[in-house]
Amino acid sequence: MPTDWDSKARTWAAPTGKYCGEWRFEGVINRLQFYIKNFERDGCVIYIMPRDAIMLGIRMEFTLDEFFAEGGVVSFMDKMAAVLGIHRADIKVVSVYEGSTIVEFQVLQRDEEIDGEELLDLKKIDQAYRDFIIEEDKFMDSRILSAQIEGIPILTPYQQEENDKFDWNIFQEDVVE
Repeated sequence: MPTDWDSKARTWAAPTGKYCGEWRFEGVINRLQFYIKNFERDGCVIYIMPRDAIMLGIRMEFTLDEFFAEGGVVSFMDKMAAVLGIHRADIKVVSVYEGSTIVEFQVLQRDEEIDGEELLDLKKIDQAYRDFIIEEDKFMDSRILSAQIEGIPILTPYQQEENDKFDWNIFQEDVVE
C-alpha cells in the first residue's frame, strides 16, 4: 500500500514501517522505497513484477496552473490517447511537475485482450509518438519544448528551430588543442 501524501514536503511520505509492504515511488528521481518486516518472523512477502510498457515524457510551454486549467491529467490522457490511437486506460501518468510543464507517462501493455481487442503493439505506439513529436509543434494548445522515449531525447520542431537560429560564430576559432 502506498504511503500518504506529505503536504509539507510536497511528496509522498517516506515509509514509516507501520506495516509490511508500505511503499512510495518518487517519479522525478525514479526511486522506489518500501518496508519489509522479517519474513521468517512475520511472513511478509513483496512481489515486484515487471510490466511491458513504454516510458514517455513531454515538456510543454505553459505553467502548471495553465496545464490544469486546460483539463490537467484527464485532458492530457484523452488527447495523448487520440494521438497514439489507443484507449486512455492504456496510459498511466507517472508525474507532472514544473519546469514549464513536464509530464512523464507510460503506455502499459494490457494484461489480456479486452472485449476482443488485441494486445497493444508497443513498437507501433513508440513510432506513433516519435512521429507526432517530430512533426507537431503543439500539444494541448501549448508548444512542445522537448520530449523523450525511454529517457532518450527526441528532437522537436522547437529545438530544431532554436538550433537553426543559434549563432555558432560566437565561438573563437583558435581553439587550443
